[in-house]
Amino acid sequence: MNILVMNRYDIQKAYFDFPHIIISMTDDAQFFPNISERNCKGILRVAIWDTEDGVSYRSLHTFGAPSIPRDRIFSVDHAKSILEFVFSHINEVNLIVCQCDAGMSRSASTAAALSKILNGDNTMFLNPPYFPNRLIYKTIINEYYHTKEVKFRDLNEV
Repeated sequence: MNILVMNRYDIQKAYFDFPHIIISMTDDAQFFPNISERNCKGILRVAIWDTEDGVSYRSLHTFGAPSIPRDRIFSVDHAKSILEFVFSHINEVNLIVCQCDAGMSRSASTAAALSKILNGDNTMFLNPPYFPNRLIYKTIINEYYHTKEVKFRDLNEV
């Protein structure tokens, strides 16, 4: 599967001539970029802050906040949404676009996790210019293998 990382400015200018899906991440719903839906089979918008510990964060939009809203810390529910979205479209697309504000952390970690799951290799997303968010990466990977294990266990119980 082809996987591409983009920032908020480049995604607003992008047009793809083939079927694709987009996972768009930003701090808050008011900051989601305008994205072309031409040949797009779906857009998943995820409002999460770029934090690995739930305390410190990186943001282009939010400065000096006393704390991160709990619902904006990447969780298992976010990972489930991403995995369900990807696997619901996997047979109809050639490309998964992962986009966040800077195109370096949230999107890179999502791309790295999906590339590991779908392609068996994620090295291209683990080095500069990318700085993957470890919380996002680990949560997606762990949820994928947990779900796979549960489904396999359920099949053996039949």
